[in-house]
Amino acid sequence: MTELPINLIDIGVAIILLISGLLAFSRGVVRETLGIGSWIGATIATVYGFHYLRPIARDLIDSQLIADASAGAAIFVISLVVFTILTQLIAGRIQKSRLGALDRMLGIVFGLFRGALLVCLAQMMFVWAVAEEDKPSWVDQAITMPYIIHGADLIRSIVPHKTLHEAQKRVKATGDGIRKAKEADKNRRDAEEKFEKATEELKPNNEE
Repeated sequence: MTELPINLIDIGVAIILLISGLLAFSRGVVRETLGIGSWIGATIATVYGFHYLRPIARDLIDSQLIADASAGAAIFVISLVVFTILTQLIAGRIQKSRLGALDRMLGIVFGLFRGALLVCLAQMMFVWAVAEEDKPSWVDQAITMPYIIHGADLIRSIVPHKTLHEAQKRVKATGDGIRKAKEADKNRRDAEEKFEKATEELKPNNEE
């Protein structure tokens, strides 16, 4: 990996920033921000509307679990569709106006910020999931790594400690599970190889 002229981490960061920036440029900052707001709004609507729709769903569906899930899903989907339609209307009018060019230029800034945020979050999860001794040496050799680490530190300083600790615990548990599965698979393959070798060694004796 170190023989490559460009580190794969740097290539990946460049691709993520480029794709995120181009998508945001094509959609505009208003559509991008309102799109995120649509998901947040649909979630809030589900939280507040679930209490009112749940009794109706339970009257129509025998299973309470299925009724509750159906009620929550119905509110979320309907709310998301409504918010998305409003987002398209508002963003479409802005892009057709004189502010369209500014909207797209700000979209690039938003897209680059979003891409950088995703990269920093990925670095945090990588650190949590992968043990230090298992981390490839070329990861720290990336030119962009100091900036990624700085961004991850900023996120840690903003996110509440309890939320951060819970996320770290879950990601670490997932990483430990993957490592255990790999070790079990390696042990299985080693056992199969030893068995095959032992079988091969016994064949001449059996033939005699």
